[in-house]
Amino acid sequence: MSKRKIIYNRSLPNHKQIEEQKDFEGVLKRYDAASQKLPSYRNRNYFLGLSLIAIIAYLVYIESAPPKEVEQTNDHHITDTLNSDTSKP
Repeated sequence: MSKRKIIYNRSLPNHKQIEEQKDFEGVLKRYDAASQKLPSYRNRNYFLGLSLIAIIAYLVYIESAPPKEVEQTNDHHITDTLNSDTSKP
């Protein structure tokens, strides 16, 4: 908020600037041109490109992640002790 400055004594726009802003026909033409474009999810090339980038990013993330450590159980220790007890007379 401290980066913003409020200008209290701002000068009013001149007549030429006001007339440029009153060009409603030009505004409507620009609006119609912008609204006629396909949404990005309906553009096939755009969608495939974004999908490809997402898949590559996911694969890079998987490859760069540290491997998960497998939890070792002590099952072999139990079987070793059972076998060693039976072998003794």
